[in-house]
Amino acid sequence: MIMNKSELIDLIVVLIDEIDRDLNKEYVFNKYRDLFKQLSYEKWAYKEILKRITNDPRGAYAIVDDFCKELDECTLVNRKASIMFSCAYDAAMNVLDLIVCEDWRNN
Repeated sequence: MIMNKSELIDLIVVLIDEIDRDLNKEYVFNKYRDLFKQLSYEKWAYKEILKRITNDPRGAYAIVDDFCKELDECTLVNRKASIMFSCAYDAAMNVLDLIVCEDWRNN
């Protein structure tokens, strides 16, 4: 059985909470600016996935897969922002992996 949207939403909320914990650490902001940016981009991706899953009637895999494709295209179009889209793409791929692994585990 494929992971339902409610379970996936719960998992993504946990991921966002973990990122928020890291972002709130002063040393991450002060000493590790690149990590701070990366975590911020990942958080944006997770929040965007949440919004799309909530508003789109299709299955979660199709929604996240389409978002990954959009992010992949953005990395090629906007070279100045490619690092942002690359980090977001990696985060979205992590969500796809969660969906696939959960589906595999339940079959």
